[in-house]
Amino acid sequence: MKRITAYIVLTIMLLAVFSGCGEGEKTPVTAADTKAQTAQSGAATEKDAETAAETAADTAAASEPSVTEAPGPVKDEDFYGTYFGENGVEMTVNAGGSGKFTVDGVEYEALWMINEGELVIWDYGDHAFSGVVVQPNSELSGKWQHTEQMRFSADPSVITSPVYPDPPYNPVVFKPVTVDLHDGLRITVEGAELFRDDEHGEAIRVYCDVENKSDESKKIYDEIITSLTWDVYDVAHCKNYNSAEAEAFNGAIAPGETVRFASEFVCSWDSEYVYVFEIKLEEYRMAEMFGATDQLEPGNYTVTAEFKMNELPAFPEGGLPGRNG
Repeated sequence: MKRITAYIVLTIMLLAVFSGCGEGEKTPVTAADTKAQTAQSGAATEKDAETAAETAADTAAASEPSVTEAPGPVKDEDFYGTYFGENGVEMTVNAGGSGKFTVDGVEYEALWMINEGELVIWDYGDHAFSGVVVQPNSELSGKWQHTEQMRFSADPSVITSPVYPDPPYNPVVFKPVTVDLHDGLRITVEGAELFRDDEHGEAIRVYCDVENKSDESKKIYDEIITSLTWDVYDVAHCKNYNSAEAEAFNGAIAPGETVRFASEFVCSWDSEYVYVFEIKLEEYRMAEMFGATDQLEPGNYTVTAEFKMNELPAFPEGGLPGRNG
């Protein structure tokens, strides 16, 4: 019995040995091996995520609109900022309709509005600008004082102010214009010069001689009015008299007397427009108002002369008679 039992045990042991040999050699798995496998798996996952992100970015970029497409409507905030003008003026556009001009170091509070995509900004110092956005918050282009084409930039280094003598001096020969008016006044436009007005800065002064050929005393102010225009735009008179000749406009002329007077207007010295200076009899001005010029008696009622700012002073050859020589 004992011998049979021993055979059974020996058989079981042999079967166990042969079973182990059939599986081959196995390498023990350590904690370090497990950690390395996890890291490799994470790296592969991150790489897959990066690839997916790049693919998504490429897809989004392809679906974005081209930069050459038309921009959207201009917004108020596209105008906000501080700008520097070619005329040396600094302009600020704030939110809420307020702003500021700085002219010759003097600040003027301003108001603004947007009218059909165009900025219109003005102050109570007779300064105004109207223009459109060239680049939002960077560059504006439009009209300064309703007349002069002007560019304003947020970068002061972009704008170079014109350099002029103060005032500029570029004399040309001006042929005097003489007209005998209906009321007995003989008017001669002698010439013009640029000067600096105390209030506005750049200005022009037009000199005229008026001779009273009638037999009664006359006041210049009551008899005539003066104006300066370019195209259809009127140029403002200076608010204050800057010369004795300008003050003489309020004086009287005795029969046979000749008086020199001047009219002074605000202007831009660098303007290239042709300006028309005109004198009208008050009688003619009133008839124009009522559309009754055809009912006036025959005669001359106006005097006109033309000037170019960039050619002034415009004196007769040898200087303005009775003033410079």
